[in-house]
Amino acid sequence: MTDEATRHQAETLEWTAHPLREQPVRAVIASVVILACGWMVSLAVPNVLGGVLAGGGAMLFLFFMLNRFYLPSRYQMDANGIGAGVEQFEKVFEDMDVKTAEMDAAMENMYGASIDSGQVDNLL
Repeated sequence: MTDEATRHQAETLEWTAHPLREQPVRAVIASVVILACGWMVSLAVPNVLGGVLAGGGAMLFLFFMLNRFYLPSRYQMDANGIGAGVEQFEKVFEDMDVKTAEMDAAMENMYGASIDSGQVDNLL
């Protein structure tokens, strides 16, 4: 390996988070809640087959929504990745400011054109 590649690898932080293993009590509670929700959904549907399918679908949906809790997540962070993320974040806010200014100008023109100044003077 070259010195550049070794230095780059040393500057990259990598870690794995697995909340299920770190918080077993919450894992049991979340699993019970998911099963209870699936059971309640299956009881709410009058058709037996439809109820089983709906309850199973509800449990799958909740599991996938909590996938960061149940499944391990790998993360990597390096100096370039942080810089790129910050630049992208700043660009989004700059774009939002431009769009807001354009919208304000358009609304001002619309209201300014639709109200006759003579009518406003007469009203005052």
